[in-house]
Amino acid sequence: MKSLLAVVLGLLICQPVYASDNIEIKIPQNCVDIHLPDTASYVLFLTSYKPTITDTQKRIKVASREDGRGLWAKKYYPGRFVGICDHGVFMQDAFDVKLLDLKNGNEITKFNHIPCYVDDANDIVIGVRGSNCDKLAGYRLSTGEKLWEKKIGKNYGLEWNVISRPDPSTIIFQSDYLGKIDIFSGEMTVYPLKNVTHDMKKSLGESALASGIGILGGLLTGFYAINVVMVYNVGFGSEAMMDENGLIYVYDADKIACLDSELKELWQTPLPNGAGSRGELHFRGDTIHMLNYGCIGAPETGIKKGKPFMASFNRATGECHKWDFLPEKWDEGEFGKTLNFVTGPVFVHDGSSDNNYSSLEIPSGCCLIKNTGNDVLIVDSDLNVFGKYDSGDVHLTMAELPDGYVIRTQSDTPSYIRITADGKVGEVYDSATTGIMLRNNRLVRKSGNMLTVTDLTD
Repeated sequence: MKSLLAVVLGLLICQPVYASDNIEIKIPQNCVDIHLPDTASYVLFLTSYKPTITDTQKRIKVASREDGRGLWAKKYYPGRFVGICDHGVFMQDAFDVKLLDLKNGNEITKFNHIPCYVDDANDIVIGVRGSNCDKLAGYRLSTGEKLWEKKIGKNYGLEWNVISRPDPSTIIFQSDYLGKIDIFSGEMTVYPLKNVTHDMKKSLGESALASGIGILGGLLTGFYAINVVMVYNVGFGSEAMMDENGLIYVYDADKIACLDSELKELWQTPLPNGAGSRGELHFRGDTIHMLNYGCIGAPETGIKKGKPFMASFNRATGECHKWDFLPEKWDEGEFGKTLNFVTGPVFVHDGSSDNNYSSLEIPSGCCLIKNTGNDVLIVDSDLNVFGKYDSGDVHLTMAELPDGYVIRTQSDTPSYIRITADGKVGEVYDSATTGIMLRNNRLVRKSGNMLTVTDLTD
C-alpha cells in the first residue's frame, strides 16, 4: 500500500500551474536532472529515491509540455541508461534498452545497444555496446528492427557532436574520432583522434554510457549543464568545426589538421609534445586561432594536462603564425588551480540610460579568464591584466535565442536577462532562476520548484 501511494503522489506532483501565456510544470521533489526531446513536447524528470537494502532504484517521471500534466512514473536502477527523444523514453534494464511511450510509459520496442545518436525524422537510432564501446549498430527507432551492425575501434563513447549533414542519409560527427556515416547502411569513414585521458576506461567506459552522461548528442543535455559559454568533456582534448567552404578543422592532443568533406587530410601541423588538452578554435579571416586550456575537466575540479597556450595558424596551409605559451605557474589565489577560460559571447552594460548591453571585444593576443572571485579579466599570454570586469557587471551567454540571448551575471546571486540581438533588455528573470534550456524555439526556465516553458514563436 505504501509503494502504491508513493506512485500516486509521484504522478500528482507534476500538476500544472498556469501563468500568462506560459506553461508551468511543478518539478518533483528530489529532482536531480531534467531532459527534453527536441520537440520539447514532454519533460523527463530524473529523481532520487530513498533506497533500502533491498531496493536501490530511482524514479523517472514524465510530464506533458502542452498542459504541464504529469503522465506516468517508473523506477530505474542507478548506473543504467535513461534518455528521451521525440519517439519516447529510453530506459535500460539488465538486458536491453527499452523505448517507452511518452504518453503512458508502455514499451514500444527495445534495442541491444545503448543510444549515442537519434534521428527522429528518419526513424533511426544508432547505439554502441561492448566493454570498449566498440560495437556500433543502427536500428529502426519505431520498431527495433536492426538495420546494420559493425565493429569500430576502441573508444570511450564521447557524445556524438554532429558537425554537418551533407545529405539526409549522411552525417559528419565528432566523438572519440571524426566520423562520416550513412545512417541507413552504416557505411563509415573514420579519421582517428588522439585524446588526452586519465584512466578513461574507468571514467567513460560502458558504465558511464549506461548512466546517460550526454551521449545522445544534443538530445540529452542535462538541465544543470547547459551553459554554452564553457563546455568541458572530462578526459578529452579535441574539437572540430567546419568553415563556410565545407572544410573541417580539428585538433587533438598531438596536432591541428584540415580535412575535406570526405575526411581526407589536406594539411597537418604538429603541436609541441605533450601540449594539447582541452580548448577551442575560432576563425578570423584567413587565420585560425586556437586557445588551449591546459587541463581536462571543469576548472574547479580539473586535472592539469598539457600546457595552456594561444596560437594562430594559416587556414590554407596550417603554417603557424604565432605561438604563446601561458605561464606554467601562476597565482592560484587569484586564478585558481587551473586557468578558468571564458569563451563565447560575453556582454557588459554599455552605460547608456536605455540599459543596453554590448558584446565584449577581446584585443588580439588576449583572452578572457575568470578569477577565483568570478570577476572576468582580459589577459595576455603572460597573464598581464589589461581589463577587469566585476562579477556582477559582466554577463555570460546561457542560451542563444532566435532573436537574441539569455545572459547571466557571475555574482554569488546570479541574475538572468533576456536581451535582443542588438543588446536591448527584453525581460529580467527573478533571482530564483537557476537554469535555462532552449528546445525547438521554446525557452525552458527553471525557477525554484517550477519549470516554465515559453514558446518563442508567439
